[in-house]
Amino acid sequence: MKEQAQFEGKLVNYKEKGSTVELLGKDDLEGTEIYKIRLTDKDSAISTYYIDAKSYLVLKQDDKRKVKEKEINMETTLGDYKAEDGYIMPHSIETKSDAGMMGSQKVTIDKVEFNVPVDDSIFTMPESK
Repeated sequence: MKEQAQFEGKLVNYKEKGSTVELLGKDDLEGTEIYKIRLTDKDSAISTYYIDAKSYLVLKQDDKRKVKEKEINMETTLGDYKAEDGYIMPHSIETKSDAGMMGSQKVTIDKVEFNVPVDDSIFTMPESK
């Protein structure tokens, strides 16, 4: 949950978040030249990023996490980047896990809207019965 609360991602302001980053070098990812970067957060969780060497967009992310003393590997592939209101965002996100419980998930984003007005009433707690 802590990770998901970092909307901007773990690479942005990584030092302030207590993480370290290591450049592992250049590599090839399915015909695309990439930079490979390892981020270790303050809880010792490791994420490896595969960043397009031309556009600097994250194409893939591998995560290693410990959950109840078991190490779980997750792979996230990002694609179909489009400009949305001045921001470049992936519109295809596929996540795979070696933990049998999760399997694979693919999300396709059709539309992104920023700063849409929201009625305050949706944040009101319902009355108890």
